[in-house]
Amino acid sequence: MTKPTASHHAAATYWVTRLYSGEMTAQEERELQRWRAHPAHEIALQEAFAVWDLSADLYGNDEALAHQQAVEQRAKSGVWSAIALAASLACLSLILMLSEQFWQDDAALTLAEAEQKAAATLQQISSSVQLPELEDGFRMTSQAAMIALEEPRYFSTTVGEVSHIQLDDGTVVSLNTASAIKVTMYAHERQVELVHGEAYFDVAKDNNRPFVVATDEQQITVLGTAFNVRHRNDESTLKVSVVEGRVAVKRRVASSTEMAEPSQEEEQLLLAGDIGSFNDRSKVIQQQQHAEAEVNNAWRRGVVRFDDDELGTVIRELNRYRVKKIAVTNDTVRQLRISGVFHLQNGDGILDALAATLPITISQDAEQIYIAAK
Repeated sequence: MTKPTASHHAAATYWVTRLYSGEMTAQEERELQRWRAHPAHEIALQEAFAVWDLSADLYGNDEALAHQQAVEQRAKSGVWSAIALAASLACLSLILMLSEQFWQDDAALTLAEAEQKAAATLQQISSSVQLPELEDGFRMTSQAAMIALEEPRYFSTTVGEVSHIQLDDGTVVSLNTASAIKVTMYAHERQVELVHGEAYFDVAKDNNRPFVVATDEQQITVLGTAFNVRHRNDESTLKVSVVEGRVAVKRRVASSTEMAEPSQEEEQLLLAGDIGSFNDRSKVIQQQQHAEAEVNNAWRRGVVRFDDDELGTVIRELNRYRVKKIAVTNDTVRQLRISGVFHLQNGDGILDALAATLPITISQDAEQIYIAAK
């Protein structure tokens, strides 16, 4: 049976509110992945996500939509600060109210019916949702790109920006902070060069035109799939996380052509859930790591997740999105461990949450922020 029942919708609502609360543990994430493997469960979950996302209909323009997205991101990080907790409770009440109206009988609504019902309900309760002010810093942008055949086009993001780019073949490329790609469309092939940084590819299937992503040393070939590629200037390793489908990774050799030719070495096939790390000397493949593969592309939603990681690792990742960098003053503080969900829109509010959670003090000058032992 693939049609969700009322109990499926109730469970889906629970999972969405847990996910957006910011308190979901790694164990719960694994349980969610197992639960959503059932087709009816996945349908119910996607409808619950749609209900949550439709809360943006409380507003009528792009600025208000960005405002609401910031509120949702704060709601997801309720564990970290009082302001975010208040937003989380407001949005949690919203989705529970919607859930009660939507899933009160066993007959599941279609997504179109859900959207119509959500819009009416949101109008009725909009006055009860109080919004905090939008913070500066992290931002999301989007654009649609027309690319003429054989004419390279460059896309890039600044520090603190995530951009979602809709290519005219139907592929969506999400470009992380301080990243750049070059896209060239040919009649026989679609080529992307990851110049630096990180990108997530949701590739439109086209059996006649393979989709190829290349870095300095590796080439990734797919027909239709979703995967994340990270190749930063300060890292010697290329990291590929496959969310759906499969990709083939092969070393490239020096060439004077526009795209270097792949070498004769055996290609490495990565399936959904696999994570591969490659450099010029070795490769490491982690198979069936579905939860981690999902976490690796959470930045597309303005989220970074950590599970018992050292504070030094957390700060290094947060600094990717900041102009004003954070410095940890000694190894003892750097080795403190923390788990949690950080929502980048919260800006310096993340630092207040860290100070409330760990035995640290925070100070700053005009150029930098400093974390020291309390």
